[in-house]
Amino acid sequence: MKRAIEAALCVLILALAALLAIPWRAAEPGARPPVAGNAQPEADEEPGLSPASEPVDAVATLFGAGRTAPAVGSAPRGSAPIDAAWLKYLGFASGEEGASRFYLKDSRSGKLIRVSPGSAAGGWTLVESLPDRLIVKNSGSLYSVSKR
Repeated sequence: MKRAIEAALCVLILALAALLAIPWRAAEPGARPPVAGNAQPEADEEPGLSPASEPVDAVATLFGAGRTAPAVGSAPRGSAPIDAAWLKYLGFASGEEGASRFYLKDSRSGKLIRVSPGSAAGGWTLVESLPDRLIVKNSGSLYSVSKR
């Protein structure tokens, strides 16, 4: 029995050594795997591109990089918001039914602030979302937070 196990292990080791020693033919750059049936690549598709060769920026846009949040509300007129340099814009997330949540960091307290239209979380409410800044409200005062 012991000899049978040793023989099986020797065969396995030889098979692995042969797999490592035999050079594998690499696929030619731009080569595509055979297509089943008579299907042809799209006319506007570049030859040699596969999902794995897409640029990183194209993949990053799938996860929200470079996109802008939808505009939300409008600030009440008559009061100019205070520039809140201690609040840093971190980003946003779209929730269910398209509701956006914006994330800010308070550099004074180190707290993470989540603001969204119509809800007051920790006393903070989103009043307006502009392409370059957010207008938020806390304790009756309006603050402007730069998105840059």
